[in-house]
Amino acid sequence: MSARLDAVVHAIGPAMLRPAAMPRPAADVTTATFVPPDGAEPGSVVLAVGLRADGGAVPGWVMAAAANGVAALVVRATASLPPAVVDTAGHRGVGLLLVAPNVGWADLRTALVAAIGVSETGRPLSDIAAGAAAAIGAPVVIEDGRPYPAGRGVPIEVDGRVVGRIVADCQPTPSVVAVLRRAAHAAAVHLAPVESHPLLHEDPGEQQAVIAFRHTCLSDVRAVVGSQAVAVGSTVYAVARAAEAGRVAADVMAFAGGSAHAGVGRSRREADQAATAVAEQPALGPVAHIAGVRTQVFLGHVDRWLAGRPERGAGRVAALLEHDERNGTDYAASLLAHVRSLGDAAEAAAAVHVHRKSLRYRLRRVVELSGLDLSDPGERLVAWLDLRAHR
Repeated sequence: MSARLDAVVHAIGPAMLRPAAMPRPAADVTTATFVPPDGAEPGSVVLAVGLRADGGAVPGWVMAAAANGVAALVVRATASLPPAVVDTAGHRGVGLLLVAPNVGWADLRTALVAAIGVSETGRPLSDIAAGAAAAIGAPVVIEDGRPYPAGRGVPIEVDGRVVGRIVADCQPTPSVVAVLRRAAHAAAVHLAPVESHPLLHEDPGEQQAVIAFRHTCLSDVRAVVGSQAVAVGSTVYAVARAAEAGRVAADVMAFAGGSAHAGVGRSRREADQAATAVAEQPALGPVAHIAGVRTQVFLGHVDRWLAGRPERGAGRVAALLEHDERNGTDYAASLLAHVRSLGDAAEAAAAVHVHRKSLRYRLRRVVELSGLDLSDPGERLVAWLDLRAHR
């Protein structure tokens, strides 16, 4: 997948990212990476960890980006970019973007990936190490095994717990340590599960819930509910009151929890399940609480489990569907109406717009053609599940 650079920047919002130079026409971007521009894929947005906006290395990175087809460079907005650098980027067709001083590189990359619409594939830890190595001019290794020797490199911490270290093969000067610390913050997201984020250990309180937002940007959510929102892939999670969350512009908003007795990890998972149910069945939303969509969530699990199994599509319903396809009949619809109505002939007949006598005839033909025993609740259940896949 890809997206236009100007659309990506607009989706993320100026609270996190603002343009200093934009190519015309706007470039198509395909991914966000920490790999330096001379090694990045064409169409990449390169997150230049450790590169200062007013540093002497920026022009060289711009030229390398242009030579390699990189769509844009992102640098920390510690100062204004020199006009000559901005002009060069514009002439070379490379975007220059400034990330706000209070925005973490990991948060920005997550927002970029969501805005571009790509999946989290590839080797993010290797990308982070390569970006740090380019910034300090020495090899960098991220260690995610145990134990971690005291004093070796910079620790990677999540919620006060060391989950790895980032080590450079050079003297630990203050500038080197600063680059490694920023890289360690980015690596922490990939070395710990979602549930380890401090946000998801907070007690939501009696009036709060875990909320999953889809098709919005992290900066918009934080502007409403505070800085403790977290983006994971294309979803933004927050612990907030419903009245606050209602001010966020999002296509889908799903709630779970709402009491101090609901575990936040469980609530996050349930909010995600509710958001998926609403995305799959828009009539349920755009706002839903898990309590109101549990049936749809359960059936979604069942459908996804059955989808890849050979049993589906090989049973008695399959024979009925093949007959309908071959002869232009619609016995499957009559069977589905019968099952949905729990055997109420009047309701089922009305659903398929026929007389009850015609429905009874059709059901006899269903039995003859498929061998189904409609008096068996188990067979009715399996038939209904199979028919759901063809609705």
